[in-house]
Amino acid sequence: MKQLTKSTDIRSELLYLKKQIEITESKISFTSDPKLLDALSYEMLGFKSRLGYLLDNAKSDVSRY
Repeated sequence: MKQLTKSTDIRSELLYLKKQIEITESKISFTSDPKLLDALSYEMLGFKSRLGYLLDNAKSDVSRY
C-alpha cells in the first residue's frame, strides 16, 4: 500500500510540474522584458530539472520490480 501512495504522489507532482511548465511557457511568450525573461528561464530550468529527477527515480523504481 505504501508503494501505491508513493507512485500517486509522484504522479501528482509530475502533473503539477507539467502544468507549471505550460504556465511558464505562456508567460515567456507574452514577455519582452529581458530581466523577466531571465527569471522565467531559470524558473523553467528548475521545473524541468525537477521533472527529470522524478522521471529518473520513477524509472529506477520500476526496474526494481
